[in-house]
Amino acid sequence: MNEDATKKLTADEKLDLILSEIGQMKMSIQSLDVRHAALEERVEERLKDTRPIWQAIHAQTEKLVQQYAQLDERLGRVEEQNVQLIQQNVQFDERLSRVEEQNAQLIQQNVQFDARLGRIEEKIEDLSEGIGVLSHDVIEVRAAQQSLKKRVAALEQKVA
Repeated sequence: MNEDATKKLTADEKLDLILSEIGQMKMSIQSLDVRHAALEERVEERLKDTRPIWQAIHAQTEKLVQQYAQLDERLGRVEEQNVQLIQQNVQFDERLSRVEEQNAQLIQQNVQFDARLGRIEEKIEDLSEGIGVLSHDVIEVRAAQQSLKKRVAALEQKVA
């Protein structure tokens, strides 16, 4: 199966596919074991007089059995690692979903903040205009007050 086809599979389907392939490998190895046992019997019958050759074959067979056991052990570890990787992938997907949700919330809060900031800026502009008008009015009142003070002082001098 090519990579493009496996990308479309879910994690469970991928795991099933891997386990299926491993099962087929085990069946192939078991088939080899059966064939090996049958071959040993035939060799035993034909080579009863050639014990040294048989002993060499037996030693090689023992080595193969040990290698098979090691291979089976390694295969078990690979299966465990695959299960762990799938679990980690699920956890990463869950964490990514949470981060994406938080990101969406932050974006929404940012939009709300921008709207509030816009309203505050408008109010500040309105206040600034009001302060400008008030400042102008205060200057006019102060000028009128100064004028009034001068007139009162002039009247007080005339009366005195």
